[in-house]
Order: sequence, then structure tokens, then C-alpha cells
Amino acid sequence: MEPSTHFKDITFVAFDLETTGLDPLSGDQICEIGAVKFKDKEILGIFNQLVNPGCSISSEVSALTHITNDMVAEAPPLKEVLPRFVEFIQDTLLVAHNAPYDLSFLAVAFEKEKITPGDNKTLDTLTLSRVLYPQYKHHNLDELRQRFNITHPHAHRGLGDALVTKDLFNIFLDKLQAEGVFTLGGLLKRHGPFYQFPLWENQAFKRYPLDLVQGLRKAAQEQRSVFIEYKSTKQKEKVGRLVDPYFFLKLDEHTYLRGYCHLRQEVRNFRLDRITKFELMERTFKPKKETD
Repeated sequence: MEPSTHFKDITFVAFDLETTGLDPLSGDQICEIGAVKFKDKEILGIFNQLVNPGCSISSEVSALTHITNDMVAEAPPLKEVLPRFVEFIQDTLLVAHNAPYDLSFLAVAFEKEKITPGDNKTLDTLTLSRVLYPQYKHHNLDELRQRFNITHPHAHRGLGDALVTKDLFNIFLDKLQAEGVFTLGGLLKRHGPFYQFPLWENQAFKRYPLDLVQGLRKAAQEQRSVFIEYKSTKQKEKVGRLVDPYFFLKLDEHTYLRGYCHLRQEVRNFRLDRITKFELMERTFKPKKETD
């Protein structure tokens, strides 16, 4: 997809996941996938599927989503649903609200089920909202649906929230076009790089040392912290960072480790080619919630 591509010529899929908890690395699972395919504001297709998570849904989650254990008992498992979702999103540009959260669950699921994702790129409406409306303090989905008077039934359900995300994204595109931005390249100048899954089998990792990639992957799987030596863009000297590694994402031509930085006390991205050394620690971690 070229930077000169006009918005009206792009097929998008806005999607949302409902999960049994906030932490995919501690066993929380996807229990619903909702998605809507659209082009030039015309809806082309709907994906709406409950998923048997293979674990209990807590009363707190059920109270929020209205998804109960009885509802998912006869639903298909994720290993059957994911290939259908991959087929549904083929040749589309993905849109999600707080994309790293949803992508973290998908990243863990793809690896666990040994399913190869497509090469879809993802845009984040949370990022766009913060960029386009910096005067507002809050940008979570509930706040935005009220602010822009977006009404769809079944809030906090996969399809309902995917439809809200679709409407938000179209509102943001209208605002950009009013400002003279009509192409994907112009959008990315405001949004920043895409989110994208790096595939283990392709070239995304072959440019990096094998021991680095395998070591960081092992640390994420075992939920063990790593101490990295890192050369940032703003500092000439290498600095040490204690990091809880979550998963990998590809942004433009670079692959990043996404994890919790103890120095900054926030979730950050670390470019793999700037990690010069790493040490696997005995210390285990509990991933922090990525908020809206």
C-alpha cells in the first residue's frame, strides 16, 4: 500500500477483543472477537464470534462485558476462530483502539496456536485521538463514544466496540481531510509508524543476532526480566535498562521489543538493533496494564 493511496481506496477492518483479564502472559485468554470491514465508510463485512477461552470468566469481567461462562461453553476454541479471522482481515489495514493491548493478546495466541498471522499493519485510534484532540485529558473508548455521540448497542462487547472504533476512525479521517490530509502517507505523519506483527519465519528477525531474539522471546514466555544495554536516539552513550519483555512488534522497517521499563516506569518500545547486550534475570514479573 503506497503512501500516496487515498483514504477512499483503502479497505479497513476495525476490530476489538474481549478477554478474560488484562494479562495474556499470565494466562488470560480471548473470549470474543468482533470486527467490521469497511471502505469509504461503506460496511463490507462483519466478523462476530464468541470464543471458548478454556478457562473461567470472572464475575468482574462478566459484569463488564455481559459474557458469561455459559455463553462461551459451546463456542469454538481460539485455534478454530483465529484462522477465520486471519482470512477475514486479509489484504486490509487494521484499526484498533489501544492497539498494543489487543495485539499483545493476538501475538501470544498466534504463537501458542502455531498460526501464522498475515502481514496486516495496524493503526491506533487512541494514538490518533491524542494527536488530533490534545486539549482533552481522557481518550478511552467510553469517553470518546460520549464525546462524539456514537451510539451502538452492546458496549464492551467485541462487535459493539469495533463499530464504535470504526465510527471514531471515520470521524478522525474527516477531520484530517478538512485539514488537507487525504492520503495514507499524510495520516502516518500524524499517527506515527504502523503496528505490525513480525513473523518468526520471515526476514523480520534474520537481521538481528539469533541469541538476542531467542533470549528475549524466552524471557517473555517465562515472564522473566532482562537487563539490557541500550543505545537510545537521544543519548550517545549506551545505558542500562531493567525491562519486563512482553512481545515483539514491527513498526515500519524496524522490529521492537515492547516491555515495561523500570527506569521510566512505563511501557516502552525498544528497537532490537539498539540492544547491544542483554542478561536474563531470575526476577519474574507481572505485566502492567496498558490503559486507554
